[in-house]
Amino acid sequence: MMEYSGTINKNQKNIAPVVSLRNLHKSFGDNHVLNGFNFDLYRGENVVVLGKSGSGKSVLIKCIIGLIKPDEGEINVLEKDVIKLNSTELDKLRVKVGFLFQSNALYDSMTVRENLEFPLRRHWIKRDKEEVNRLVIETLTNVGLQKTIDMMPSELSGGMRKRIALARTLILKPEIILYDEPTTGLDPITGKEISNLMLEVQKKYNTSSIIISHDINCVKIVANRIVILIDGRCYASGSYDELQSSEDKRIKQFFE
Repeated sequence: MMEYSGTINKNQKNIAPVVSLRNLHKSFGDNHVLNGFNFDLYRGENVVVLGKSGSGKSVLIKCIIGLIKPDEGEINVLEKDVIKLNSTELDKLRVKVGFLFQSNALYDSMTVRENLEFPLRRHWIKRDKEEVNRLVIETLTNVGLQKTIDMMPSELSGGMRKRIALARTLILKPEIILYDEPTTGLDPITGKEISNLMLEVQKKYNTSSIIISHDINCVKIVANRIVILIDGRCYASGSYDELQSSEDKRIKQFFE
């Protein structure tokens, strides 16, 4: 791996990462998607994973939350060994790990309010109606869309739907957020707004995030550190400026 200094605080090397992957392997038939991938994510850090289509980025984040089981390797999330967790233990861990889907995955038949209430009601933590309402309004306010509370997803623009999807992720107050192509399908102005909102979320909630993105403008705004996934491995890791100035052709292709 070509290693750069990145923007990790020197003291972080003495702090346990919130996500730690070691020697991760995953194959589908003869297609070796992950081939000894190593990675650490530290608290309060935004890390973007760059890679070509089909390189294993989505497989990677699905392994992290236990949707896909790796063939080999170790996955530790918030000091839990993900591979060894049973379904109940996985569900409890997933409350602390928010996932923003590329497609937003809002329920078309539900209002904005009902979409946000859904994750609150499906977990074992019991909340009364007043608390649920307070959390919905608070979270919508944090993404600047409190006036949409009784609207249907079909009545919202693409950028608004993305904000609502983020609000639904935030309502459980996760410690880690996994973003899958958060600006795909959005115009450049709206994409920039979503990228800046991701920064606001990081600062307000002190979240740690892994971001899958092909949008280099989004990457430049949100990334504290970038990891480049090539041949199933962490080929390079560093800050935007460090990687952009690299003379390595395999790295340069992502910044041209």
